[in-house]
Amino acid sequence: MFEAQSFLAFLATSTLLIFAPGPDMLLVISRGFSQGSLAAIVSALGATTGIFVHTCLAAFGMSVLLQTSKTLFLVVKLVGAVYLIYLGIKLIQDKPNSLALKQQMPVSMRVVYAQGVFSSVLNPKLALFILAFLPQFVSSPNHSTIQIIILGLILGTQALMIFSLIGIFSSNIATLFIRNSQFSNYLRIATGGTLAFLGLNLAV
Repeated sequence: MFEAQSFLAFLATSTLLIFAPGPDMLLVISRGFSQGSLAAIVSALGATTGIFVHTCLAAFGMSVLLQTSKTLFLVVKLVGAVYLIYLGIKLIQDKPNSLALKQQMPVSMRVVYAQGVFSSVLNPKLALFILAFLPQFVSSPNHSTIQIIILGLILGTQALMIFSLIGIFSSNIATLFIRNSQFSNYLRIATGGTLAFLGLNLAV
């Protein structure tokens, strides 16, 4: 269903992107600090649910475009590739952020999960990224919906596993990913460069 080279590129890029510190990762780490491993895993599950929501919106949005015009679908892929280039360049140029961990008040697991969901679902940057990122790896426009859903499931599974592990070992990993500015800077440049290269390659 997927081209081998394209699928491997998706796995490598998505893994790198998930490791890059962002709002969802910080929330998971904060929960790990405040309430332990279980809360971190539940928070990661909430963030993953948000990824699945954005994936479904992207998948069915693409199907509507295909029903309208295959040319329009290609235009959307091209615009998405340009957006990935923009994100990559922006990541490289941006100065490292001082990502401070917020102390989270202990709450029920239901609230922890809901916070993870809302943090992800209400993130417009994540919605735009998924809409631009996933369609780039669709090999057949006629099966775009199912392919985007599969890619989204893989992305969500990767995020759940990585976020959960980071949350479980948050006391150690936080120092490496958040407080070590040099490491975060290298990761930011690597992620930005990968996004820009991927977008340029797909656009060309």
